[in-house]
Amino acid sequence: MRLRSHHGVAVLAALLTGCYTLQPVERTVPVPGDEVAFDITDLGRVGLGAAAGPEIGVVQGRLVERRNEEFVVAVSELRTIRGATQVWTGEQVSIRPEWISTMYQRQYSKAKTYALAASVVAAGVFIATRSLIARGTEDTVALPPGGTSLRIP
Repeated sequence: MRLRSHHGVAVLAALLTGCYTLQPVERTVPVPGDEVAFDITDLGRVGLGAAAGPEIGVVQGRLVERRNEEFVVAVSELRTIRGATQVWTGEQVSIRPEWISTMYQRQYSKAKTYALAASVVAAGVFIATRSLIARGTEDTVALPPGGTSLRIP
């Protein structure tokens, strides 16, 4: 079976976009510009209560800078300890190291990217083999013998 060019474009887009995952930071410290997430301790919930609310479990966003040992984050999302998600639009919050139980950094995931690409290819093959793509052919109506027209109510 011959893959069409738009199938190739879809696969290429999936590979270039890629999939990312948050991985715990073990030895390195994130640098400004990195996408990060922090699990917040009970002490952190108290400290961040005025800025973000009292039930914050995870703060996620882009690290803007380290100022006086604090992490200044442009927040994109907060998750509460009850599981609710709040979307933010880059508001900056300072987080002290003692407020953090676990630090995560966004990293490229080859496995998820390959799985996404394989799914895109499989969907393309499925559609191509099932004739789900309209081809633009018209049905023809056969006229009855004798040249008379056929009236369909």
